[in-house]
Amino acid sequence: MPMFYIKREFYEALMRGRKKAEIRVGEQWVKVAEKIKNCQIKPLAIFKWSNKIILRKIYKVEIFPSIRRALANGRWRLLGLRAKTYTEAIAEVSKLYSRGAKGPSVFFWLSRLKKSEIDDAIKYAKKEISDEDLFVSV
Repeated sequence: MPMFYIKREFYEALMRGRKKAEIRVGEQWVKVAEKIKNCQIKPLAIFKWSNKIILRKIYKVEIFPSIRRALANGRWRLLGLRAKTYTEAIAEVSKLYSRGAKGPSVFFWLSRLKKSEIDDAIKYAKKEISDEDLFVSV
């Protein structure tokens, strides 16, 4: 179950439903994506900002060779970015990474948890979340 540390603007976009996907760059995220695809880890995303936590279900994972390919075909609109164009989106995502967004990119497609999945998801998430993180939102 991957834990994503996010900025406030992305936390708010998740809460409002504008953010429907998450993108990560690097080989370690490719390994996480492959484990999700092979059912080795539960497809549950934990988003953390400050002491607030949001749980989302990962229903699809796509691996791309570059950030440009990952954001193509309008996929950048699902990330909750402030960008108005494809080029601005690439620049904004690249700013989030200290070394630039180089290497393979993983696109995690997200959905809200169903009512029947919430209790199970919280049980699994508590293993990953420390006791100081009190606020869990689904």
